[in-house]
Amino acid sequence: MPVETFELDEIENYKYFYEYKFKRLSTNNRLLRKILKPHNSFKIFNDNNFNIDKLKANNYFIGYWQSLKYLEKNQDYLIKSLSKNEEIKKGFNTKAKNGSTLVHVRRTDYERMGEELNLDYYSSSLKYCMENIEDFNFNIFTDDISWVENQKIFNDANSIHTSSDNPSEVISTFSLMLQNENFILANSTFSLLAAFFGKNDKSKILYPDPWFKSRKYNKHIADRNWININNNYE
Repeated sequence: MPVETFELDEIENYKYFYEYKFKRLSTNNRLLRKILKPHNSFKIFNDNNFNIDKLKANNYFIGYWQSLKYLEKNQDYLIKSLSKNEEIKKGFNTKAKNGSTLVHVRRTDYERMGEELNLDYYSSSLKYCMENIEDFNFNIFTDDISWVENQKIFNDANSIHTSSDNPSEVISTFSLMLQNENFILANSTFSLLAAFFGKNDKSKILYPDPWFKSRKYNKHIADRNWININNNYE
């Protein structure tokens, strides 16, 4: 989404770019921190050191920010901003069918990272949903449609959706993801956001635990009412 959607400005100024590079260099190098005085024209924040009281006129944010606390505090603002896009607004306004369940399968880049979810995770998640969701039915969203089509556990899917990295396709896909009642998440912000914004009082949301097996992640990534499914299968 364009930054203007969220009433933000994107700085296209090499002066700030080089100041950022300089500050990162001096911050990450102990010797340089002693010799050089870091620039103070903007503040660098990551997932762990963010403090709203320390915001400057210009700020640089690094990280994945996969924590529900940021979403919960700003939910109304985010929905209002995202609803400026008619396709996403349609997703917000469309009532989910009873029992409809999103299944998100992300594989391509995660295979290189060694963080793709295996069939055991999806098998356990589908089994839980079949036993606990009335009129259970599911729709798959994936970046690896050929792999999904070759797995028997997905044979009963109502539909399989995929999209390129084209912004308009991504937005259309996200709109469809919002139109589900329940959510089987991949370890991905894409389905995490769909579940957060698309859920209702009846929704069941399943997520992999741990979120990543070998990479650091924020422990506040899931709500206490969500259902954690084992992601420690070998």
